[in-house]
Amino acid sequence: MKLLLIVTVQALLIVGMAGVGMTQNAPQEAAEQVVKGDVLLKEGDEYIIKEISGHEVRIHVSPETKKDGVIKIGDKIEATVTREGHAISIKQQIPQ
Repeated sequence: MKLLLIVTVQALLIVGMAGVGMTQNAPQEAAEQVVKGDVLLKEGDEYIIKEISGHEVRIHVSPETKKDGVIKIGDKIEATVTREGHAISIKQQIPQ
């Protein structure tokens, strides 16, 4: 009887801890956003992107940013960006 109780409590703890681990990853995913638009300006390691809505967004591109080719002023791009404005990846969009 004690063994059954111990096994049940351990199982509940394991299931409960697995749920905690899953919720910790969710905020990181939500902290990323996709920015699509035209490159207006490049200032050092920062790009100013004009989105289709007209909103201008400044993103920071570092050596760790995954780049798809060379990004130039006037290019249409799609970038995955953190809430702080750091580009995780940036790639050219080919007009269709």
